[in-house]
Amino acid sequence: MKALIADDSNIQRDQISDWLGEMGIEVVTAIDGHEAWEQYNSSFDLLILDQMMPSCTGIEFCRRLWQQTMTNELEAGRLKRNDYNKLSKEKAFLEPELEKAGRTLINKNTPTIIFLTSNPMDIDKREASYLGINYWVLKPVQKQQFVELVASILKVSR
Repeated sequence: MKALIADDSNIQRDQISDWLGEMGIEVVTAIDGHEAWEQYNSSFDLLILDQMMPSCTGIEFCRRLWQQTMTNELEAGRLKRNDYNKLSKEKAFLEPELEKAGRTLINKNTPTIIFLTSNPMDIDKREASYLGINYWVLKPVQKQQFVELVASILKVSR
């Protein structure tokens, strides 16, 4: 398994990297969403993104990943232009049928995403789910809780 961690906190990023390394997971780190985007490729099984980072937040990274995924699906002929337009419209996640279709596509085509946040009230949970965020972890991240979450993800993915 390979993970990408994007967090502007050196301490938090290093701790999570060490914990994942202890679990035998290969880790790549980034200091913000822009650096994470430069390093991102399809070889990652797990993305760990901080909500608040300078220059590109975790949610902005997810929006970009969502857009790239939908464009790839369109270009590969697995998504019709009309459906692409519906799914891409602003606030599409508020329409149950579109929300389900978008979430299904993104979860099938992107790595598992763990979102790190110190204030979960700042984010629209429906939009986050639509963008492919699978799990939320409150900061400061606690080792036992985090390791148990990743272990459960590993069990599901095998």
